This record gives sequence, structure tokens and C-alpha cells, in this order.
Amino acid sequence: MALKISNPNTEINAPATHNAEKLPFWTKMVYGTGDWSLSSFGTLRQIFYAIFLTDAIFPDVIEWDELRTRRRHEGIYYGAKNFVRKLAGAVAIFLGLQVLGWFGYQAPPESVIQFNQSAATLWAIRVMSGPVGAILLIRAMTIAWFYPITRRRHARIRRLLVRQRRRDAQV
Repeated sequence: MALKISNPNTEINAPATHNAEKLPFWTKMVYGTGDWSLSSFGTLRQIFYAIFLTDAIFPDVIEWDELRTRRRHEGIYYGAKNFVRKLAGAVAIFLGLQVLGWFGYQAPPESVIQFNQSAATLWAIRVMSGPVGAILLIRAMTIAWFYPITRRRHARIRRLLVRQRRRDAQV
């Protein structure tokens, strides 16, 4: 048996050891329960870029700061970044749980295998994971679009740093 992965331009038959009904929960959430589509992989790629772009451009900020101050502050920058990331995660979890509470989320009893939430709770989950997440992602992409350190500026910063380090080594 094979799972058919296709989009208008590409068709791939991937071997599967189980049928689509027995796929893990996370797979159904990401790819849906119907035919798998390579467009899902494109969406995942965009989310990957949004999450990891900050890690890729962060050293550029450190080099720019070194050019201005003649000192490297990696520890301060990475410490502050990780603190802000953890703080933002904690605030997001707190707010998400508060919103679920406001919309009547009920924790299922331990002995129950299947539990239904109210329509309002399901709507809140859909809105928080759909439009709210998309708005935040678009906001982050807008900020990244106007990021002031371009490839050209970064190359100039690197050249100036090499020149600055040579002068400092001569002194």
C-alpha cells in the first residue's frame, strides 16, 4: 500500500506501513485526513522560516554591535533573547489558557476516552490556532521584511570589522 502525495505539478507514491485512518494524531492535524498535499510541506517550510529566522539573523546584530562598540556581547544578547523567548512563551500559555477558561473549556475526566467540548470552546480553539496565529505570523513577517541589515549592509559590516580588527591588532 502507498500513500499518494500529489499537487498539480508533482506526484509521488510514498510507501506506507499503515492506512491513512491509523495515522498519528499530529499527522492528521498537520496534513488533514484526506489526500496529502505537497502544499502542506510549503506551509510547514514557511512556519519553519518564521520560527528560525531570528536565530539565523541574530549573529548579524552582534557583529553590528561589535562594529559600534569594539566589544562582543554574545552572552548578553543570547541571555536576553532566551529570557524574552521564555517570557513570551509563558505569557502566551497563560493567555491561551485564560481564553479557553473564558470560553468554557472543561478538562475531561481521567476515565473518559472521548470527551466533547462546547461549540464556543471549539470556536475559541479554532480562532486562536487559525486567524490569531496567522495575524501574529504576518506581523512577524512584516517586521522581518523591514529588518535594516540587508546582505549588502552585512557584507559592509564584515569588511569594516576585518579592517577594525587589523588596526586593533597593530596597536
